[in-house]
Amino acid sequence: MRKKVKDHIKSQECDTKQVGNDLEVHCDDKHIAQVMFRKDYIGVKKVGNKFPKELGYDELGKVKSELSDIIKSSK
Repeated sequence: MRKKVKDHIKSQECDTKQVGNDLEVHCDDKHIAQVMFRKDYIGVKKVGNKFPKELGYDELGKVKSELSDIIKSSK
């Protein structure tokens, strides 16, 4: 699952940095989001938001959609 999320972020012309179990999303050398892999959910959080959007491991499409929206809004 982590590989699929990394590949999607790279296809959006952004980079990832692994921090523990989480991935930081960087576009143009700017930290814009974080993807948190937890036992029972994947959290997608835009920098500045207090709480992540919690999605299930069976919701890859929603995870990709959420990341795409965050990346588009940061450009």
